[in-house]
Amino acid sequence: MKEFVDSYPVLIFISVWIVVVILSSKLSGWKTIAHYYRSDVPFDGVRFRFQSAGMRFGTNYNGLLTVGVNRMGLHLSVWFLFHIGLPPLFIPWRDITMTERKKFFMRQVVLQFARCPTIPLIITKRLADKITRAKENDGSL
Repeated sequence: MKEFVDSYPVLIFISVWIVVVILSSKLSGWKTIAHYYRSDVPFDGVRFRFQSAGMRFGTNYNGLLTVGVNRMGLHLSVWFLFHIGLPPLFIPWRDITMTERKKFFMRQVVLQFARCPTIPLIITKRLADKITRAKENDGSL
């Protein structure tokens, strides 16, 4: 019985972790995007790991994203510890619009997706340039 009681902090931590990740997926809009663009197939293309992006309601995935590019579209995934509620995404290029903006002296690019246009993915101009170069090179570097 004592071993079970001693494991309470671990169980509480894991439970809180799961709740936070699931709430984040709903708040940010990732869950909605996943309804349309969820990908369960392995991604083949150029990957940029440890990237950051913002989404709606001020949610951020700082250093948690892998952004992939190939000739067909854009792949987004998070570290495996966050996969609960945040499945990998694959958005075809035809469904993506990119709009550049300046905010607090920073150049950002807002990606919007045709099937859920009210949920932005906000990335740095630098990452947008990497994505554009990889796309122009047919998903290779």
